[in-house]
Amino acid sequence: MKKLMGYKKILIVAAVLSVAGFTYAYFYPGTGTKQNKSREAFQKGFNLYNSYQYKASIDYFLEALSYNPEFSLARKMLGSALFSSGQVDEAISEWKLLSEMGVYDPSLDVHLRNILSAGMEQSENWFMKSILKPRRGFRFSYPMQITDSGRDSIILLSQGQLGVGSVIEINNNYQFISNKRRISEKLGIPAGAAGNGKELWITDLKNDKIYRLDLNDKIPVLSDPDPMGKAGNGKLEFHGPAGIAYCDGFFYVADSGNNRIQKIAADGTFNMEFSAISGEIGLRNPFGVACTPDHKIYVSEPDNQRLVVFDEYGNFLRFEGEGSLEKPRHLFYDKKRNLMIVGDESRGIVTMNLSTSEVKTINAYRDEETNQMVYFQRAYSAFIDQYGNMYVADMGTHSVYHFVPEEFLYSNLNVWVERIDVNRFPHIGIWVNVKDHLGNFILNLNPDNFQIRENNGTPGMVNLDYLNQFSNNDQWVVLVSRSARMKEYMEILHWISDFLFKDMREKDQIMTVGYSTDYSQETSWTNSFLGLKGNLTDKNKFEDEISQTPDKSGEALYWSITQLLPRRGNRSVIWITDGGLTESERIPLTQIENYGVVHNIKIHIINFQNPEVDGYKANTERLQTIAQKTGGHYFYSYENLTELKQKLREYKEKSYVISYKSPIPPNWKGQYVDLSIEVRVQGRDGKENYGYFIP
Repeated sequence: MKKLMGYKKILIVAAVLSVAGFTYAYFYPGTGTKQNKSREAFQKGFNLYNSYQYKASIDYFLEALSYNPEFSLARKMLGSALFSSGQVDEAISEWKLLSEMGVYDPSLDVHLRNILSAGMEQSENWFMKSILKPRRGFRFSYPMQITDSGRDSIILLSQGQLGVGSVIEINNNYQFISNKRRISEKLGIPAGAAGNGKELWITDLKNDKIYRLDLNDKIPVLSDPDPMGKAGNGKLEFHGPAGIAYCDGFFYVADSGNNRIQKIAADGTFNMEFSAISGEIGLRNPFGVACTPDHKIYVSEPDNQRLVVFDEYGNFLRFEGEGSLEKPRHLFYDKKRNLMIVGDESRGIVTMNLSTSEVKTINAYRDEETNQMVYFQRAYSAFIDQYGNMYVADMGTHSVYHFVPEEFLYSNLNVWVERIDVNRFPHIGIWVNVKDHLGNFILNLNPDNFQIRENNGTPGMVNLDYLNQFSNNDQWVVLVSRSARMKEYMEILHWISDFLFKDMREKDQIMTVGYSTDYSQETSWTNSFLGLKGNLTDKNKFEDEISQTPDKSGEALYWSITQLLPRRGNRSVIWITDGGLTESERIPLTQIENYGVVHNIKIHIINFQNPEVDGYKANTERLQTIAQKTGGHYFYSYENLTELKQKLREYKEKSYVISYKSPIPPNWKGQYVDLSIEVRVQGRDGKENYGYFIP
């Protein structure tokens, strides 16, 4: 039996102490001709960096260091410029050199640790952090399940009292958002929930129905679809529906009283039912359901003390957990750790590692105030959010417990400043993103999570609303090979043009870029369907003969990403290629990948290369890697291209713009202001030291 140790906050001094030392004033280059030139070069480089001109800024930071190699802030910004241009290894070298010089900058230390620890294994040891307490307007009792909503928030299902259940939504900052007791009709006993990003389906154990909650928060929804189902044992009829899981277009519902699983398409149409295990033996009162990426359907059988595994077609595969489970209820699959998380009403939380078959039981935590072990009474459900927090719904104590993994005790948030806008000084805009130690973006923060200091003073109220206006806004560069080989696919390009450009929205902006032995911008930013289609399919833009000169695909791709840097909204490069892939001596492909990753710009690739051409396999694998690493998607020719538009619009803003009014006097023109940004969320801290010149 594995017991949870008490959560004890570990203070890592080198990561959270305020930095009084790392300021521009402290590392000022001194006086004299060389120092004046060093300051002048630094300021030029700094201004270029804040204008997304990273390569140009590198030259000026190097110039500043040539006059004064001890100018530490110039070296820090040199590393930032190298990192922002995709030259990650070179940036690490510069930042490490600062440490070797004895420069103390905790925020820089966090940057380095997060970069160097990318891909690290995640712990399976959790520590108690807090208990979610009901408050006015958000009362809950007998919590049955806690799970992911499908839109960066947490769903808590409460059985409630007096026959009235509720569905409570909680954001990732651990704050209540909404409490619903009706979804088309009054809820009875909401037992299970699963979402596909568009809808949240909620089973009602008491009323034998499934409610469909529209998750579209962009367009006001006046009413949700009518409940699905009724009491019975036919298609889309239920007797005590409990757990539910979503997998690749289908919802799997544990129809407990009918001893079966119903598979239902996302549009609400019945697909199939299954139950058979062996001969006449079938499921017995199934309760929880979970799905793994290889389309294995896990079902809990509380009465038989086990899990039953089926394939997506309902074929029985095997049993799991026999001897380790006593009364399994809800299931949750954590893909990052490859864990099946079982809420066991009698044993607590059971984690089953599907890679190693290791089973662990978590049934208690230590209360810091009393130093006593507190045991779960009826743990019905547990789930792990995208940041690694684990939440447990305990029916017996009417409580939701929040645990953090072991590595949270020794790591800090990584706060990264992309740029700072002072053009409207004293009104300041800071473009910033926040990540955890695994590189996951921390979303849904509010102004209370941020603290700003200028020269050790605190400005007034901060605002984070600026990026909301771009939430429904596509910004794409369509990069197309203009080789003679691509000219053979003109008919398909016409079809792709219709597909990409036909339903553009008012705020969408697209640019086309062509390349062969050189590259060039072919259209301005526009949402003109006819203009974009006419340009993309203009046969005069393609070469007539196959050239032996290497194409400029790498440089064109890097330049395309650069054009997207100052844009806001859903930023993507759509690369239509004949499969040619030139490793530029100036810009290695790894740098291009890093460039897209650092700035959260996806590269989607449509490849038209003939499979019979030499090097097809190697080129295809390299193109797939570029798409995968940047968060984009790879398509061969027009196969499955119908998925592209949906994937292009699967967009979530990752950055924040912190805006506020600076208290610094405007007559300090030309002076450098030291700036620190602190972020605190879910008991974790992060800090970045930055600054700006008053215009």
